[in-house]
Amino acid sequence: MAAGAKLANLLVWFERRAMVWLLVAVYAWILLTARIRLWSMTTLVFSLLLSLVFAHRLILMYMARSRFSSGTRADSAGHDFMQLQILLVMCVHLILQMTGGLQSPLYPLLLISVASIGALEPSARRSSVLVGLVVSFELLANLPGVFDHEQLGLSAWSWPGWRLIISLAAVVFFAYMARLLFAALATHLRLKAGARERELRDMYKKRRMEQDQDADRYRLKAPVVKLNRGHRSQDKRRTSSLNRLKQRVHSLLVIVNEALRPQTVAFFLLDRDGQMLKLMDSITDDQSRDSLGVDPIPAGKGVMGAILKNGHTISFNSTRWDGDRFCYYSHKLEIKTFMGVPILDRGDDGELVARGVLLADRSVDLPFGDDDERLMITAAQELLHSMDTERVLNATEKLGGLLD
Repeated sequence: MAAGAKLANLLVWFERRAMVWLLVAVYAWILLTARIRLWSMTTLVFSLLLSLVFAHRLILMYMARSRFSSGTRADSAGHDFMQLQILLVMCVHLILQMTGGLQSPLYPLLLISVASIGALEPSARRSSVLVGLVVSFELLANLPGVFDHEQLGLSAWSWPGWRLIISLAAVVFFAYMARLLFAALATHLRLKAGARERELRDMYKKRRMEQDQDADRYRLKAPVVKLNRGHRSQDKRRTSSLNRLKQRVHSLLVIVNEALRPQTVAFFLLDRDGQMLKLMDSITDDQSRDSLGVDPIPAGKGVMGAILKNGHTISFNSTRWDGDRFCYYSHKLEIKTFMGVPILDRGDDGELVARGVLLADRSVDLPFGDDDERLMITAAQELLHSMDTERVLNATEKLGGLLD
């Protein structure tokens, strides 16, 4: 039993460590003794043996993928891959020797092989060993013919050794140039992936900042304070609540739009400093969609500034375009009638304070009536009620953070 186990271990060691190198030694001896002929018995037997070992190694590499994923060491996988490359190099070199050696029309196959080795072999040491094997095979196959007595008498330009030197230089050049190009490509892709990751991270941060700013305006408060515990779940709940609030706001604008049939209905809110108005949501027709500005507007500018200052509804008919008055448009539009109502809230001292503006305009000469004004005021109150709900949620979150 012990002898059988030792024999099995010896066979495994031979198959894993020595068999490929024994084939290399045999092939070197065949090259050195010039026994390679197209249909010679030595060539046929060695070709069959080399094919069987190559197929055996290929099957082992395929089976090793599952072993590697289960914890096979990376150096073992690299050793198997190197042996497979050695067998591939011998197969290609044997085909070249059978079809004419340096004069073979298939010689570019050898250059392609060494280029793939240089590009795909991650270890510089193993890549150098493989290129060294190719150079050694070429020297063993062609060096005796270069220095025989018949060739030495030729002129310098007719000496066949030049072909060998150029071939060896091409082998080394293709191998290391492919390695440099592949390394440069890998570095470029890695830098590109890193830049894309940073771009996505910046986009995510920008989007989160915009959401927090919207939350600030809806909640009528200072920026959200990040909690030390459970901040991810708090952020998720805050984002979900903000999305629901935006849906309610848009639903109110849809109701106003269906009832009044305006050119534009828009909802603006002041920032926490009370200096700038930002467009929170709007519904416009196709003509005015591209003209509605998205940049913040100074709180004291135009008709919206007058609404905020006076704190009451402004409604009028317009006969001409005034860019300063209708500052929420970036381009000239035909506006015949306008109505705007303030979003009023109780301040800390109990006084009414304007927090934003709900406005509507028409491009046709159809004035807004009293019923339209009552609808707009009711919609403004509902908007404020929705924001109060969000403000209560924020206060609850802050209280929960303090208790934690």
